[in-house]
Amino acid sequence: MIAACPDIDWDNAATPDPKNGVLEGIGGNTGQLISVTKASAHVDEAMMFVDYFFNDPVAMDTLKATRSVPPTEEARKICEEKGYISKVVASACNYATMYEAIPGDGISSSAEARALMEDAVANVGYGVQTPEQAAQDLYDQLLELAK
Repeated sequence: MIAACPDIDWDNAATPDPKNGVLEGIGGNTGQLISVTKASAHVDEAMMFVDYFFNDPVAMDTLKATRSVPPTEEARKICEEKGYISKVVASACNYATMYEAIPGDGISSSAEARALMEDAVANVGYGVQTPEQAAQDLYDQLLELAK
């Protein structure tokens, strides 16, 4: 829309909040998830990379918006200043991050899936299962839920 009408000064507007609404109606989706397992050969180095990937200004400028709209306000500011994302996109993302987002996926955001995930965490926390066992059980249960 913006590319089709470049002479218009586009901006964002919030949708009206419904009376007694529970959520603001902001949709959310995680662009990327990164984890480092304790079984990794180089945990410290991997964590240094993850820190660089998400928090270093040089990485923010290098990666631009190739991995979606950056997840941090600082990265969005760098990308907006350099023209990698528009002010409209940066503004919308900065606004949306002030609120609890509604995930866009039906399976992992369902009440059943949330309960399965909470049970898996509790099972590990109370020593009922190893992290590997809990992860496999959760994986299997989510596959069944997706059917």
